Amino acid sequence: MAKKAELSNTWIIEGLHKLKAKFSNLVCYETEDRQRFNQFLQVLSQAPEFQQHHFYCYEPWTGLAQFDRRQNQFSPVNAGQGDRFAVQAAESTGIGNALRDLGAALRHMDRQLKSRPTALFLLDLEPSRDQERDPFLVSALRSWSVDPRLSYQRSAVIIFASKTLSVIDSCTAQRAAVVPVDLSFDFERAFMIVQAAGEIGLEKEALRQIGRLVRLTAGLNLHQLRTIILETYYRTGTIDDAEVARLKADWIKREDIVEIIEPRGGFETVGGYEPVKQFIQQNIIQPLAEPERAARFGVPLPRGILLFGPPGTGKSLFSKALAGETCLPFINFKTENLYTELLGGSGKNFAKAIAIAEKNAPAIIFIDEIDKFGKRRGEASDGASEETRRVYNQILEWLGDPQRQSILVGTTNRPADLDRALIRSGRLDYKIPFLYPDAPARAQILRIHLGLTGNHPPLPVRESPERDRFLEYLVPRTNNFSGAELEDLAHRIRRQAFSRGAEYVEKQDCQQALQNFAIDQSERQQEIQRYLAFAQEFTNDISFLSRG
Repeated sequence: MAKKAELSNTWIIEGLHKLKAKFSNLVCYETEDRQRFNQFLQVLSQAPEFQQHHFYCYEPWTGLAQFDRRQNQFSPVNAGQGDRFAVQAAESTGIGNALRDLGAALRHMDRQLKSRPTALFLLDLEPSRDQERDPFLVSALRSWSVDPRLSYQRSAVIIFASKTLSVIDSCTAQRAAVVPVDLSFDFERAFMIVQAAGEIGLEKEALRQIGRLVRLTAGLNLHQLRTIILETYYRTGTIDDAEVARLKADWIKREDIVEIIEPRGGFETVGGYEPVKQFIQQNIIQPLAEPERAARFGVPLPRGILLFGPPGTGKSLFSKALAGETCLPFINFKTENLYTELLGGSGKNFAKAIAIAEKNAPAIIFIDEIDKFGKRRGEASDGASEETRRVYNQILEWLGDPQRQSILVGTTNRPADLDRALIRSGRLDYKIPFLYPDAPARAQILRIHLGLTGNHPPLPVRESPERDRFLEYLVPRTNNFSGAELEDLAHRIRRQAFSRGAEYVEKQDCQQALQNFAIDQSERQQEIQRYLAFAQEFTNDISFLSRG
């Protein structure tokens, strides 16, 4: 049996040191992992300096509870007759004397914290999307954070929340000790995997594949990890790594801010753009394949890549193919869900997304339409603008972090809108234009969608050479078509033959599909000139200026 490892207590000790130094009476541990609270409670209940303390915990549903050290559990606290406010609040909510009303619980605890050594734990107080912070809670925490009576009694208020500013205001946060808590370290996941496997009699199996499982579960907190190991067993009867990976992706998807996507193929699924493919081969794939040699030469991976160009030119498709080609996880930041109207919510979402990304690094981090948040806003001083500025600065700090291991791939149709601070080298090292494909690139794209190569069903024809003749007919007649439009054209050709009840695709189907495909070539030419100017302005490697 493996020697039992300890979970990291560094984060706990950091907060306790702040209390001892009387930095504040308020400590905010930034985590929503219930396993972390259980770990904290176990450490605190055994700490010599807290042996005389009375422990209380408040959660909205269960209300206020006091910890019984002998039974090692929390029991509900009832309002005493002397607490008129608490009794009235409890009776008005129809729950007897139980202190589930937040205001009543805070008033009750105000006396406890000031009269004897007490530790109050506050859990699950983050408001939902359509709610704001409780003003009574904010007032109480602001007062307690610097109250000398709490300091005298060595009392403390401990908050567990994924983001401090979702519970308290910025003023109170300045007075509090805020301690970020890691999702999990490698040695912690190893310990939790073996522990969970031991519960189902599979400890030896877990130990045989512990290295792979530890890497596979990066980005999960301790509670998620334990749940996934057990669910994998109940579903498969073993600890199947493929099922672990699927459940992990499902769990992360629940957050609705990021998703881990399994790429369906590499560069063989993308026609054209040979200079870009060659760049990826030389600057990402080769260093990953030869890490020791890359380290000896001091060759780093690109920290960020910006793909810009007209809509439909294959920027998103190429990003997924890049992940497939490099065998790196593809993590999509869902920008439509990262921003929220709740004050502090956007920052919380981005912090969570970044934590997941870095725990799975090296990985391809994909941000579509990066211009949505990659530009500085106006100087308005309203809350929404201030929140946007905070998030933007948070992104800049992450992208400029020298310890960042993930490779960001951002796409945009509007490169001129991006802030220069965002796209400078060190954040987004390479700015790569994705323009309309030239003739050889169009031939490659059509070969894929007509089924001459790849996984698409072959075009039904009388004789195989006809597919090549169709290709020769279409390529010169699709100048200035985007990759998405070429794919649509291939679908139209198939539908045209199917709709007329034919057994095979004929040249007339290609002719009809082309004739019905409306593209304003004059407008398209203006767009091309605009993006060629963008390419000259933004691209910092001339090899990318080759069209196609």
